[in-house]
Amino acid sequence: MRSYLAMMTNNVDALAGEARLARALSIITRSGGDLILLTRDIVRGIIADLFAQTVIWTAGSAEGLHRLPVTARLGLVVATVWRIQFYLDALADGMSELACFIDG
Repeated sequence: MRSYLAMMTNNVDALAGEARLARALSIITRSGGDLILLTRDIVRGIIADLFAQTVIWTAGSAEGLHRLPVTARLGLVVATVWRIQFYLDALADGMSELACFIDG
């Protein structure tokens, strides 16, 4: 009888450990999803700003108003692409860090 109780105590402890592990994995998974959503929202905002700028440029060109030279416009587009690349690289790094927690 004592050996059975000892075995059941070990089983209860093992189940408690599994529950903590499942909780940790759920936090890691949720963090990954939140990181992806945050990056998506930031990149969408950057792209929306660039789109708004191109609409303004197009409207200004149609009216004969050339506020920014073409080189400045191209520079803004390149800077925007670099910002997007920065956020995507940060996302990849963050996901790699989260994967390290899962892998051990």
